[in-house]
Amino acid sequence: QHIPKKKFSIDTLSASYRTEDSFKGIVEAFSKRESKGGRCILRTNEEQRAGFYLTVKFNHALALIPPHSKIRVSFITQHAPQEVSYEWEIPEVSHSLILQNELILGITDHPQFSSSTNVIAWQVELLDPQGAILATQKSFAW
Repeated sequence: QHIPKKKFSIDTLSASYRTEDSFKGIVEAFSKRESKGGRCILRTNEEQRAGFYLTVKFNHALALIPPHSKIRVSFITQHAPQEVSYEWEIPEVSHSLILQNELILGITDHPQFSSSTNVIAWQVELLDPQGAILATQKSFAW
């Protein structure tokens, strides 16, 4: 079955530093395992939760993004005037996330990103499997 190609855009983007405790909820208190609470959370180090997070909200559900697509985030901070980029492959969406249109991206293993990090400029790109840009958003300073 042919699914028509969708035009993607990034509707909103927010950033913040989050501690490990900010992810803990009641389910985890009993199960001792992280509950992502119906959210698609990707981290540079899945074993670490504290870090700098971007919440990216798209105009379409994640399930409509072509398989094996990637999201790339690039930053310039006060500590690193050179561009630093991170890239994640967008996972296949489970049934519980079928309508979800939000990705939470965590940079959890880079000392450059702390609670006092000042991001000067940033860019987010959604890339199809061949590397073509499906959607992009960047700061004024980029």
